[in-house]
Amino acid sequence: MIASVLSIAYFFSRSLRKSPGDIIFAISTSQFAFALCWLILVIKGFGPDYKSNEFSDSDFCQEMSFWTFFAKVLFAAYNLVFFFYILKSIANPLKSASASTVPYHIVAWVLTLLDVWWRVANNGLGMNMYGGCEDKTTRSLTIPILYLIIFTTVPFFTFYKARTSLPRNEKMRNIRE
Repeated sequence: MIASVLSIAYFFSRSLRKSPGDIIFAISTSQFAFALCWLILVIKGFGPDYKSNEFSDSDFCQEMSFWTFFAKVLFAAYNLVFFFYILKSIANPLKSASASTVPYHIVAWVLTLLDVWWRVANNGLGMNMYGGCEDKTTRSLTIPILYLIIFTTVPFFTFYKARTSLPRNEKMRNIRE
């Protein structure tokens, strides 16, 4: 719900369209798409005729697994890109306000498309062990551990850099604004 409000507010507020508002808009839009996929899955997929074996092989589950996984990975990629935007802003505090965010969007989409392509190529989409049509559960721990390392290291490193690099006085804050 909040994601949809942010997405709508993006079009009505000029301050949200400034950098990094476009990245935040992409995060909220991809999160909204992910939630919408799950809502469609719950409403259409888990009706009174639900049978796990038949449903997991259905075209509906296959299509929903693609879109749900795509939205989830895009949301994760944009969150990761946002942390790198923050790191760059910390490194160049006076120049970051005018920096282009186009490279960040390109990186997010390339990461998403590569991950989705890899899952489709390896038949990794479908019903998982939780009953959702998304990415299939595998016995390999390589990808989950890699995601865990990336999505814990980058935010903690960003937090550390922010605490150690940013000035703690009002004078510098006024210069930047």
